Amino acid sequence: MRPTVTALLAVTCLVVAGCSGPGDGDEPGGADTATGATDAAASGEAEIPDGPAGDHVRWVLDLLAEDGGDPADLTEDEVAERVSPAVAEQLTVEVLTPALAQVRAGGPYTVGTVVPQGSTGLQVRLEPATGAPLQLVVAVDGDGLLSTLLFTPVPVVPDVASYAELEALLAEDADHVQLLVADVVDGRCEPTYATEDPVAAPSGSVFKLVVLNALVEAVADGDLAWDDELTVTDEVRSLPSGELQDRPDGTVVTVEEAALGMISISDNTATDLLMAALGDRVDAWATEHGLDDLVPVPTTRQLFRLGWGAPEQRAQWSAADAEERRAILDALPGLEGLDPATVTTPGWTDGVEYFLTPAQACGLHVALHEAGSTPAGAPLARILTTNPGLEPPAGADAVAFKGGSSPGVVALTFLVSSGDTTRYLGVQVWDDEVVDLGVRVPGPAQAGLDLLLE
Repeated sequence: MRPTVTALLAVTCLVVAGCSGPGDGDEPGGADTATGATDAAASGEAEIPDGPAGDHVRWVLDLLAEDGGDPADLTEDEVAERVSPAVAEQLTVEVLTPALAQVRAGGPYTVGTVVPQGSTGLQVRLEPATGAPLQLVVAVDGDGLLSTLLFTPVPVVPDVASYAELEALLAEDADHVQLLVADVVDGRCEPTYATEDPVAAPSGSVFKLVVLNALVEAVADGDLAWDDELTVTDEVRSLPSGELQDRPDGTVVTVEEAALGMISISDNTATDLLMAALGDRVDAWATEHGLDDLVPVPTTRQLFRLGWGAPEQRAQWSAADAEERRAILDALPGLEGLDPATVTTPGWTDGVEYFLTPAQACGLHVALHEAGSTPAGAPLARILTTNPGLEPPAGADAVAFKGGSSPGVVALTFLVSSGDTTRYLGVQVWDDEVVDLGVRVPGPAQAGLDLLLE
């Protein structure tokens, strides 16, 4: 879900954390498939794709270059011409000037991989002459203005020789950790390593795999088509992460575009558009596949309001049965007055989250893997083959990824195919307090991926 304004995350990384350690929000990256790499100098002459996002990347790279513009010379007018009104209060000249100067001091940089993020963003790896590399993420709104400007360090990968070591390492930084490593055999997850006594754990946007499964079923039944059109309205508009929340009423996207956004950049408004189109089918699919504790499945909009804008209903939620929970969701107001920057305390402690066991999360991936070979599931390879900002294990032919986070929660799930072998890795980490799990988990997750095909 990543219930925070992305621009605010950029401020936190640049000014507070100083970009000195690994980090991220909803997923470590969450980009679409990579388009290639370049070693050109980060001086505005790098091979960055054309378009609004590329233009903003070139502008940032120029401000980071030794012989480029000086962040100290930025003016309010220059920033106003580039920044979306939706994040103008966070990305001000007073914020950008010292933040960009701080990053520039770590250069000079060369550009490594350039990876699309969704349909309107780019993730660019910046390699300094010395020190740790950075990832620059830029995205734009419907008018081509900056809606995201984020620097995060590339995750530091620990040296571990087993999943038991990996689990112990993660447990040093969080109250609760679960791992599942499994072989996929005849459509089933057969564990090869698993945490003892697993529980249904808060998993953030991993629940969107339930929505995607229900969508494929609806397409197979002829109730929806991938090229059907969906319209953004205030009634379905959610909070970040994503892009569609910044688009005007009346914006039209296809079902396939919404599904791609839901998975590749964890677009919450795209998710809620699909859930509105699917109606009761999401709950029905979850019930049919043994996910009763997830039902009723709240939209992301409902979860935000329930967790951080409706204290009376939040207090009732954990003890309520399914029928009572439906009544609570039906009575929730909209998101008016709910500031994303206030979504900072754990909701899972009161049951306000999407809870999945390790086996259930694996099962969601396997169901989609199986559906990918059917006519209704034809787009799934494109939708699920997203780049989590981590390197695929050596020998991998394809990696399906979905991650999720909320305050105090990070969950990362991977289904990796290599020849006739398909294996799953799930990492669920959650804490009673808000700790910087988005910084601490991606590096160990990379170490887990590196072990997967050994």
